[in-house]
Amino acid sequence: MDNIKPLRIVGFVSVCIVFLAFISLIFPKKGILLYTEPSERDSSVQDSIKIKFPSFASFFTIDTTKYADIDNILHHHIDSNLLKELNSTQDSLDAFRKISMDNPGRIHYPKNNKGVLYSFFEALENAEDDQASLRILHYGDSQIEMDRITSYIREQLQNKFGGSGPGFQPAVQVIPNISTRQTTSGNFVRYASWGFDQSQKAEHGRYGPMLNFCELDNGGGTISFTPSHQAYSKAQLINNVKVLVGDLESDLTVTLRGDGGSAGTKTAKAGKGIQLLEWNLDNFPKTISVSFSGGGTPEIYGIALDGKTGVSVDNLPMRGCSGTIFKRTTSTILKKSFELLNVKLLILEFGGNMMPSINGPKTAENYGKNFYEQIMYLKQQNPNMDIIVIGPADMSKRINGNMVSYPDLPVVVEHLKKAAFDAGGAYWDTYQVMGGHNSMPTWVKEGLAGKDYIHFTTDGAKKISELFYEALINDYNEYRLEKRIRQLNGQEPLKIEPDTIKKDTVEQKKKEAPVVVVPPGKARPFKSVKKVTIMQKNRWVTHIVKPGDTLWEIAQKYNATVEDIMRDNNMESDKINEGQTLRIKKGSK
Repeated sequence: MDNIKPLRIVGFVSVCIVFLAFISLIFPKKGILLYTEPSERDSSVQDSIKIKFPSFASFFTIDTTKYADIDNILHHHIDSNLLKELNSTQDSLDAFRKISMDNPGRIHYPKNNKGVLYSFFEALENAEDDQASLRILHYGDSQIEMDRITSYIREQLQNKFGGSGPGFQPAVQVIPNISTRQTTSGNFVRYASWGFDQSQKAEHGRYGPMLNFCELDNGGGTISFTPSHQAYSKAQLINNVKVLVGDLESDLTVTLRGDGGSAGTKTAKAGKGIQLLEWNLDNFPKTISVSFSGGGTPEIYGIALDGKTGVSVDNLPMRGCSGTIFKRTTSTILKKSFELLNVKLLILEFGGNMMPSINGPKTAENYGKNFYEQIMYLKQQNPNMDIIVIGPADMSKRINGNMVSYPDLPVVVEHLKKAAFDAGGAYWDTYQVMGGHNSMPTWVKEGLAGKDYIHFTTDGAKKISELFYEALINDYNEYRLEKRIRQLNGQEPLKIEPDTIKKDTVEQKKKEAPVVVVPPGKARPFKSVKKVTIMQKNRWVTHIVKPGDTLWEIAQKYNATVEDIMRDNNMESDKINEGQTLRIKKGSK
């Protein structure tokens, strides 16, 4: 066979280039839509698949993509000795507040009102001083799977405020976690409120506080737990066990065993309602088993492995979920569960799963509204629970050959923060904590995130956990300090007031121009509600960025939008720097 001549090779390559160039010129810039349907994550948005082809010009464009510098985040440290030296003086409190504001990982509050977490802080204080007990439910998507993020937060809280154990566990553990090992015998059938498998849905909606439950046939079954070798030390110490059951056709007998020996048998009476069975143990067994007998086809909502007092923190991951499924669980069972478990704080960590379905500001806004309704539904079950929303991490997708942040991610962050604030909750901005726009590739480079450019590695999850816990405990310490100052000065104590402004009243007042009411939307509102006159004409102002400012907060201050500020200042991302000057059109929202 003759060798192919170089001229023929050049000719073939040239023809290929011309053909590809022709395709790039005629191919639609927005791509070709192959498939679309309402998203399982949120029915208000669409999931779709598109085919795109690089433009002809992109082959000759120089790559100018910039990635975030996260060095200050990785090496951020607050001088713990300085915190210990703060005394009960106003100067000390001001210094403490400055430390909090300068922290890049700080928690954000509506109108900087940290009182939205005072109920939770008071419960922590009682646990620390009086060995009382409380519970934190950490709901989230796959970012919190395997108990990676929750486990560090749990260990630190239990070291400071008392408590032990890994918290609430499902009857069937679909995804293993680093804190417990679990085995099950018997015919347990699992139902979950999220996911694409409709056969796992329960029409009655009795999913329980874990948003999933297991039905057991009359033959009975046993669930066994042992600590994982990866578990933190506190998670391995269990001397209190609670079992949540319901929908009993007949009496249900539950037997608890520790290290092979019986710790006692309890009976739940026949009935539809949810019931809690509880055991206090004299030691800390390494192996715990829970056996069920009778009850017809009882519903098992979960087993809590705790300490007798202190803080319990539950890891409740829901893969593929965007946090818009809480209303699928009946109000009656949620309300009773929160009461029986003494829940004081809900952490809601969602947003990432919605990004592939977001295709502009309107879908982001719809998602935010839906998420707000979910938060309000949860608060209706127990108005005394506080809420912290943890927003999505930076996420990257390939655009023109480069891994860059999802374009609509800042808008989703804005609407989730708004949802949290409108519902009277706090917000922790994972996206900004990571470094903002195009920070995920840097986290991947540092070994802190996986090659999917979405999920943290074990080291990255620990770093995020450290930053969140630091922010939370700083605000708790500030609360304690301010409370001590008030006591020493004979001032009125910090008050936790009931909600006096209802949502329908707020909506009505929004329609009454030229005055709008800024609602607290919280069980403990601000002492006064500001009335703001609506601007009749748009006016330009100059804002100099101060420490702790975020573009979303600046936009709210001037009744503008993040998108308008970015456009008017030729910004490629929502990242801002101290001292930066922004030109803002007031009232452009």
